[in-house]
Amino acid sequence: MISKDWECGQVPVARSSGAMHQPVRPANNFPSFPSPTTDQRLGLANLIFSINLTT
Repeated sequence: MISKDWECGQVPVARSSGAMHQPVRPANNFPSFPSPTTDQRLGLANLIFSINLTT
């Protein structure tokens, strides 16, 4: 439900130097999505960082 919306919003946030925004938002929704969100966040961040490093 919310995770979909939140996930979609996470991609652009991570792409734009949103390193500061990322921790702030999850902190609000921590009880709702504990570990799956963290894993997805790390995966997204790793993917984006790899792309940024490669490009």
